[in-house]
Amino acid sequence: MAYKIFLDTNKVLNIFHHERPFHKDAIELLYYLDENKITAFFSESVLTTMAYVLRKSMSMSQINKIILNLNKKVILLPCFPLLINASTSNDPTDFEDALRGE
Repeated sequence: MAYKIFLDTNKVLNIFHHERPFHKDAIELLYYLDENKITAFFSESVLTTMAYVLRKSMSMSQINKIILNLNKKVILLPCFPLLINASTSNDPTDFEDALRGE
């Protein structure tokens, strides 16, 4: 069974910035994704913030390639107000699972 993880903005940016202290750990996460040892999720805001930060050091063409590749490996969690309302209506023990409909 694969572990489920949420990639926040810093974890994603660690992949692309070699000077960041957790760069190697972030790269290792990609290997785990490729080996199906983990299932990773991120939100729309992670993508937009990542693109904004990477624009300082990369072209939009490079960023678009990155986003397309990440989109193949990581599950995007869209967020809609009705989904949040429905997820909290039954007092879930795990909010993230409730958002995914589990």
